[in-house]
Amino acid sequence: MYIQLILMTLILPIYYCQIDFQTICQAGIRQDNTNYIHCGRKQLSEIPNFSRTTNTFYDELVLNDNQISEIRQNAFQGLRVKRLNLSGNKIRSIDSRGFIELANYLEELIIEFDSSVNYEIPDAIKFNLINLRSLKLINLNLTIIRNNTFIKYRKLEELAITKSNIKSIEFNGFNSLTTLRSLHLDQNQLNDNIW
Repeated sequence: MYIQLILMTLILPIYYCQIDFQTICQAGIRQDNTNYIHCGRKQLSEIPNFSRTTNTFYDELVLNDNQISEIRQNAFQGLRVKRLNLSGNKIRSIDSRGFIELANYLEELIIEFDSSVNYEIPDAIKFNLINLRSLKLINLNLTIIRNNTFIKYRKLEELAITKSNIKSIEFNGFNSLTTLRSLHLDQNQLNDNIW
């Protein structure tokens, strides 16, 4: 029993410890002077630890094509980023405070879900990311867009909900999106009778 307790004390902190982004990701500045953190295609199963970013504002964080399935509370602690790419993952759950650190900075979100799990837009996106200008949701098993779904999005200009099994849209489903310029509902199950 005593040996088990010692092993648990040593192993559990290692198991739950987030990977520091500086050990696996690349950061840099592009020719157009935008700065980024690139963590794409690194076989990550969780969001790396960004607490050491020292208040630097990044234009883009790329976490695409990994194996991330969960976004935990304060997953982006210490990070300020304008664009976040989580495509190519299969997000199964997002804590309601998963994006809270990005709420004042994030303008563009691309996120891909595990279509066998999610049946609505997670609250963390719907209520915390109201400054978004562009939102792309992929594989969200949504089926219906209800009235006032996007009521909090006063700045949203581009919305894409693709591969999400949407079959119907309620009458005021997009009514609150007064700044919307572009809407993409590709690869859903909509027909002309909806419109």
